[in-house]
Amino acid sequence: MPELVPPSQLPLLEDTVGPNLLNPNTLSSEQPEEQHIPACKRWYQTPSPWWLVGSAGFAVMLMGAAIAPEAELLVGLACAEIRPEYSADMGAGNGSIFLRPGYSPPSAECKADPMVLGAVAALSTAMQTISGVLSCLTTGWWGGLSDRFGRTRVMALTSLGSLLSILTYIAVTHAYDVLPGGYRFLIFSSISQGFFGGMAARSAAAHAYISDCSAEDSRSGWFSMLFGLAFGGMAFGPLLGSALIHATGSIFSIFYLVLVGELIYIAYIAFIVPESLGEEARKHISDRLDKAREERRAKRVQPSMTLTYAWQTASRALGFLAPMAIFFPRQRPAAERGGRGRDWNITFVAIAFGFFSLLMGAYPFKFQYAIGNFGWGSVQLGIWLSFIGIGRAVALCIVVPLVARLIKRATSGPIALPVSSEEPLQHDAESNTAAVGRSHPAHYDLIMARISVAIEFFCYVLLLLSTGPKSWIVGTQLSSFSSGFAPMLQSVALSLVRGETNNAGALFGGMSVLQALCSGIIGPFVFGTVYMFTVGSFPKAIFIVGLGITAVTFGLVCALRLPLNREPVSQPLAGEPQDGTSA
Repeated sequence: MPELVPPSQLPLLEDTVGPNLLNPNTLSSEQPEEQHIPACKRWYQTPSPWWLVGSAGFAVMLMGAAIAPEAELLVGLACAEIRPEYSADMGAGNGSIFLRPGYSPPSAECKADPMVLGAVAALSTAMQTISGVLSCLTTGWWGGLSDRFGRTRVMALTSLGSLLSILTYIAVTHAYDVLPGGYRFLIFSSISQGFFGGMAARSAAAHAYISDCSAEDSRSGWFSMLFGLAFGGMAFGPLLGSALIHATGSIFSIFYLVLVGELIYIAYIAFIVPESLGEEARKHISDRLDKAREERRAKRVQPSMTLTYAWQTASRALGFLAPMAIFFPRQRPAAERGGRGRDWNITFVAIAFGFFSLLMGAYPFKFQYAIGNFGWGSVQLGIWLSFIGIGRAVALCIVVPLVARLIKRATSGPIALPVSSEEPLQHDAESNTAAVGRSHPAHYDLIMARISVAIEFFCYVLLLLSTGPKSWIVGTQLSSFSSGFAPMLQSVALSLVRGETNNAGALFGGMSVLQALCSGIIGPFVFGTVYMFTVGSFPKAIFIVGLGITAVTFGLVCALRLPLNREPVSQPLAGEPQDGTSA
């Protein structure tokens, strides 16, 4: 049975994604005496990470199974409206293009038509942008609600977004010629996903649940297992979808399968998984939040807090950006390189992380590129996605740890043993500090991050030079081995803020918001706009954009210079000035 965490040490999810992360010192460091949550006697009433790790893979599997059919459906609907001469068998008055006897997928001519691909790219860009914006605006609210309302309830509620999304696809498939806007009514699926926070809110609540009912020394292991099973679900989902489409001859069966799966998942979370936050714990967290709000109100009325008050006032309009205050440049400690000037390392980390996250916005348009240039359908896309998922799982679980171990072994010098009885076994503190600094794991993580970006750069070169599906598949598959960039850079960032009050949660909250902005809003908009205007003349232009993004990211990670000691840098300059430091 896992060790239950006392209420005074429970993590506040609102601290991670809510606006109260403006100042890392918002919450009082004074904690009340520990009040342990009484353990339940029956195993099925005891909260445990085991309740979620398996269901996470199931939820991601459902999402992965629907990706390729949704992409093909969008192209088919656009063909039926824009180029009906290519799809005479679809008909325009029967109400459903996928239930009519004798229906066949869109023809190769229609899939390659620039007008169709441009319309699909425009709608995909709008859907991705709407979903990303709404997710950024609502994820923090859902996160705060889970602190007061319970983790399982919020996980069940946020899952309604996926349920409404798949219902929208089913409705449009049945009655695309009756619904307002035709196939453009699919935008409602993005609105429902974003309103309920999307996968970001669901994932944040799941991480908070695991944090509630796991010991600190085992928490990283549970998170790794959660990520591993999620990648496994992403690898198996498209393969399952392809097999079902091949067996039934229609992509419509996938939507019903996902619908039933979502209902089962919501029922499991809402009625079977035991809640990790009891009434006492939720009340304790609410009291802490109320106290934090009172402290912020008190600070706003102090004349000496003009800068902080101005920032807090501006942040009300952009409250969802508040967690990114953690990435402000810092004042150097006195013991570090003279203690003069500002430390921009954490800022460079944030910019590099944001740029690399932009590449996630290219995936919907990689699907469309494969559909338009290779004539792929749901089966081929599903198999390709499965291999991508398997490659990422192998890279994260086997290749990245193995390469990291080899790099550490190659860069670590031999252990020097005493050669005489007069030589002490322990060296002085200064030499110990230097040795520890040189062998700090963050330095190896930084090396791995640079290697990952270099691999991604090489992959985009291959995509740009590809002449057919085989070379294109090789380029996209090699990209799986750059998936270690995000966890490695997060580890580097954590080492830069080590020791700062409440900044571990603030750091991951800021990176979550940054990732949501870049991968869910900016990235899809950039790649979608480029693809929409170049699909008829040079569709590979999106790969040139990706090449430029990876080049900038590589320059940023090469500019990082980690300190040789473990002394943490000071608080961000946007907060209260540190005593005894100067800008």
